[in-house]
Order: sequence, then structure tokens, then C-alpha cells
Amino acid sequence: MLCQRELADLLKLTPEIDQILIEGDELPDFDYQCALLSVPLYLKTSLETIPVEIPFLVPGSDRQQYWSDVLAKQEGKKVGFNWNGNIKFSRDHFRSVPLESFLPLGEVKGVQLVSLQQVNGLEQIEPLKTLWDLFEPGAEYEAETGSFMEAAALIQNMDLVITSDTATAHLAGSLGVPVWILVSQMPEWRWMLERTDSPWYPTARLFRQETLGDWKPVIEEVKSELEQLFQ
Repeated sequence: MLCQRELADLLKLTPEIDQILIEGDELPDFDYQCALLSVPLYLKTSLETIPVEIPFLVPGSDRQQYWSDVLAKQEGKKVGFNWNGNIKFSRDHFRSVPLESFLPLGEVKGVQLVSLQQVNGLEQIEPLKTLWDLFEPGAEYEAETGSFMEAAALIQNMDLVITSDTATAHLAGSLGVPVWILVSQMPEWRWMLERTDSPWYPTARLFRQETLGDWKPVIEEVKSELEQLFQ
């Protein structure tokens, strides 16, 4: 399997994968090649046959334990969230949510918000620091450079993940962690058009935008549901 460098350490722990390659590695002899997102086409996957046995990704136990120990010092239910996607993606402005839009979630009692953000969007944290209690992981999280292993290990310790439509949504779903995904009115194809669940991820719940660019009603719904969940 050829993957991004940031994914390699996590995917090496997947027993079904015999060999991990990253860009620049010498390719071994092979008989066939297939883009990952084309695999369902060749397997003739339908809604009824999507494999949903979770988790199908598992981070290293040592990293899981590390973040468990770190979070044990924080009170309340641990709710991790991610607001920004890869800014190089041409439609990122439709799916990413400004961090300040999430401020109302800081009013929910009994909840400790945890930043899962890596690489993009980190600059939005500092201007809002005095407005809420947002826990930022330390340098070990590799937020500046990005590490799916660290992200997965931290997510594994969350009571809930709330995220815009980014890799974090797919990572949390793959780990079998409860995840609420904020979906643009112009959605990515896997979220379909009207569903509030996901056939790919049994633990996912979708909160859909009704008006393109307007996240306020979505955040209000998320806040209401969060209050009921952890009341």
C-alpha cells in the first residue's frame, strides 16, 4: 500500500497490509495496481455490502496509554474537535468551519473540549484563548507537522469527537469512536444527500448544513444535543 508519510506509522499496525510504501520508495514487482477509492468499484460494493466491522484501525497501545494518562488530569467528558481541513483542497472553504463558530460549545457544562487539529487552522486558537477552556495537546501530538498515529491515539481516548468534514471524521469512524460530523450543504459524496447516519461508519452521526456557508444553526443543534448527551 502506497500512502502519505503521515499515515505510514498507523497503517503499519494494520495486519491486512503486508507492506507500506511512501512516496519515493522503490516499488516492488506487482501484477496490478488500483487507486484506494476505486476498490469498491472493482469489488462491486453496494450500500448493503459495505464492510462496517469496526475498528479497522488501531493505534499503538503505548500511545493510547500516554494520552489516557494526560487526559486523566482533565475533568469532565472529553470532547475532541477538529475544525479545519487541508487548505490545499479546492473545496475546503465549503467544508471547514471557523474555530470561533464553535465557541458556544464551551458553554456546555461537564465537558472538556480538546483540540484535535493538526497542521492547518492552528493559528485560529490564540485569538480565542481567553474566551473558553480549550485543552491543547503538548508537543508530543505533533500538531504542527501532523501525525495520524498521535491523532488516532488521542481520539481513542475521547468520549465524543465533533468535526468538520475532514480526515478526522474518517479517522474517528475507522476507530469506532462516536463522531458527530458537520456536513456542508454541498457534501462530499460519501455523506450522500439526506442521511443523518453513515453506511461507512456505524458510530457516526451527521449534522447537515441547510444553507451553504451558514454554520450557526448547525452549531446550535450540536450544542443542544451535546447538552442532552452529557446532562
